[in-house]
Amino acid sequence: PVLVLFTKVTPKNVEASLFALLTGVFNFSNNISCKMIGGILCKLIGVDSDHLDKYYILICIQICCVIISAAFIFLIPKNEELNEI
Repeated sequence: PVLVLFTKVTPKNVEASLFALLTGVFNFSNNISCKMIGGILCKLIGVDSDHLDKYYILICIQICCVIISAAFIFLIPKNEELNEI
């Protein structure tokens, strides 16, 4: 779904360059940033493989992040808006 979103948002004149940039940033965030932030949160909250008693806090943070990102879904352009451009 993310790659389909990238293709819909990318303008027609700079397709290859912008698509490569978007997918590169997406891969970077999934492969590197995600693990770094997860490690930092686990250290701050005190969750590791031996101490899972505060694991519910990590789940609450994840749910809050999903809700916050869903609040910005209106920023994705609709087909009519893309056709106007």
